[in-house]
Amino acid sequence: MQANREFYAGIDWALDISEGEFQELALHGIPAALVRRDPASQVVVERATVEAKRHIWRALPLDDTPWKHVLTNFLRLPFAEEVLVAPKRSRDFQRCNEGLTMLCDAGVAYR
Repeated sequence: MQANREFYAGIDWALDISEGEFQELALHGIPAALVRRDPASQVVVERATVEAKRHIWRALPLDDTPWKHVLTNFLRLPFAEEVLVAPKRSRDFQRCNEGLTMLCDAGVAYR
């Protein structure tokens, strides 16, 4: 973790996924601020917020999306933040993207 912080300290951006069309994507260890994203379908969650608002996101109607599982697993990892991506190549893209919107509206994620 310390090596990651030192490596990314002097970098303007690390990865551009803004035009990516994924079926599935997991990004770990890259600071979200250094990831160029498409805010319409790619959002950021922070550990402190996910933990503090656990009762909120668990109550959202996200059962037909991967987001409850993803957030639960995120809390098991040592990272402070994570980028969540609605998979544009998936038949479930629309529902997954609606789930990201719900998370943003609830203050759990941001664009």
